[in-house]
Amino acid sequence: MVYCGLGWCADRAASLEEAAGAAMHGSGWKDSVPVSKRPGSGNAAESRRKRPPEVETFLIKFPELRHNRIRIPSRQPSDVRRAALRQAAVEQGQRRCNNRLLALHVGALEEWSRRAVSRRALTIVEEGSYYVTVAYQFPHFQTKVAASSPLVTSLQLILCYKTFVIGNELIIVFQLLSPGEIILSEEPYVSVPNNSSVKSRCDWCFTSSNIKRCSSCHVVWYCGSACQKFDWKLHRLECQLLAQLDKNRLRSLTPSIRLMVKLYLRKKLEAEKVIPTTVTDNYNMVKNLVSHITEVGETQLVMYAQMANLVNIILQWCDLNIKEIAENFSKLACNAHTICDSELIPLGTGLYPIISIINHSCNPNSVLVFEGRMATVRAMQHIPKGSEVLISYIETAGSTMTRQKALKEQYFFTCGCSRCIKLGQSDDITESAVLEGYGCKNQTCDGYLLRDPESKGFICQQCGLVRGIEEILEIVDEEKVMSEKASLALSSGHANKALGMYLMVEKLQVKVYHSSSIKLMRTRETLLKMLMEMQDWKKALTYCRLTIPVYERVYPPIHPLRGLQYYTCGKLNWFLGYTNEAVKSLTQAVDVLRITHGTTSPFMKELLGKLEEARAEASYKLLSMDLNNGSTYL
Repeated sequence: MVYCGLGWCADRAASLEEAAGAAMHGSGWKDSVPVSKRPGSGNAAESRRKRPPEVETFLIKFPELRHNRIRIPSRQPSDVRRAALRQAAVEQGQRRCNNRLLALHVGALEEWSRRAVSRRALTIVEEGSYYVTVAYQFPHFQTKVAASSPLVTSLQLILCYKTFVIGNELIIVFQLLSPGEIILSEEPYVSVPNNSSVKSRCDWCFTSSNIKRCSSCHVVWYCGSACQKFDWKLHRLECQLLAQLDKNRLRSLTPSIRLMVKLYLRKKLEAEKVIPTTVTDNYNMVKNLVSHITEVGETQLVMYAQMANLVNIILQWCDLNIKEIAENFSKLACNAHTICDSELIPLGTGLYPIISIINHSCNPNSVLVFEGRMATVRAMQHIPKGSEVLISYIETAGSTMTRQKALKEQYFFTCGCSRCIKLGQSDDITESAVLEGYGCKNQTCDGYLLRDPESKGFICQQCGLVRGIEEILEIVDEEKVMSEKASLALSSGHANKALGMYLMVEKLQVKVYHSSSIKLMRTRETLLKMLMEMQDWKKALTYCRLTIPVYERVYPPIHPLRGLQYYTCGKLNWFLGYTNEAVKSLTQAVDVLRITHGTTSPFMKELLGKLEEARAEASYKLLSMDLNNGSTYL
């Protein structure tokens, strides 16, 4: 059953036939035809093969949301059903939908009249004149949603799925979700890999193995004919454009430029009906995304204008609007997602319009992960019925001030989540001092420092030792200079030199920062990565173990980064023969990652296989020791 508070606009009923015809246009059928001339009026056998879902369209008005229930009759002759629904709506009767309901569209006539009938339920809740399209055909489709719910009344767009409702402002669930349960999955509207002169990836699946360059444009790579075929409708046009560019402009072809070019090419192909559309997969979903263009700084606006001009040169379309392209770049900055592999290594960039609707929290109840190009949102905890789905837009390991600054600079809003509302409170001050402040001068004390206004220094909150500001600033300046040198050496390919410098940076940071400092943790992460690349496994394990306590402090128990760090520690332990420690770390990794990543991906299957092997090896070693000690086993 589908419930929605609707008010009926009886004086607009004369336009029903025009609205119905408009709703049919672009809905997947070959031609836009009046309701009376739809397929099915001719030969019976031909009707069974070609007959589309039956569609009814009604004009309505929303003076206010009311608990009106209008009955939609079961399958009857079209005109009888239409008349019955009109009468029931005018009389404000009870509305009930049988299990043959396929989709319900309510939208502004100017914007929505040409949209396709979807295999999802769709309503628009907004004041003004609207039409409703009701399609019947598939008995298996059922959904429930109360539009009079307090969480729904402010929405403009609601897409009703099996377990959740999508609005243009938020996504809520209407059944209890368990940790690890998939909330939604979405393929990108457009996507591009992060290709470089060092490493290239397949434009469709993002793999870097067995790839070949397109023989025509020499820009795009594919791993095989299958991926090339999937991408051909779009790349056919892009290839012609890229092949015409000179070398100078090709050097300016960043992933962001390519993403925008592909966005406009897909829009063109949708208009020409080369690429089919649905309610959740069409350019209008991108058009409705927020751009924050009025809040963008002047320097950024100039950059967007320059990028828009390059897109205009590449496309060479006479009707392109440079201002619109620049605004779309602002939309990408706020809404595009970095596509990562299972170990959260960046692979490319994609635009996911539905997932972009999900709001941010520094204490999220859901997580976004990727399997190839497919983006999947999973519950990280129990999400009660009627709760909003929330993910994190930024790195949550940091103080409230740092998180707020990052959100304001990139996404133009101030977070009011359960963590951010504590800004300035004692717990927040303590967290900031530990994560981003200084540590006690006494190396045996693990206290954090706060500014002492009387002594013009910092005082340890655990042992009371005062530390001078001059001493701290001297070490901080030295550490900053050394960090810049180390980063430059690493980017230049001087790995051994960079390693020595980062070890000096770590030594300085240990002197001045708290043991749980984010800066110190990041430096140790860099050292861990470098040592693993150099195959110095013992030192790598040492640094991995040093990061674990900080990860456990800054990330919640169920978080992909925490699980992946357990996984790294488990692999190093197993490789060095520390089987029991490997079993412990890999078990911790599985407990976290089976919720954030699921259990069916190749990465998780490999992890589960490693855990089973480690357990078998640990059991064998234990059995061997007992046998050597003379133990008897039955």
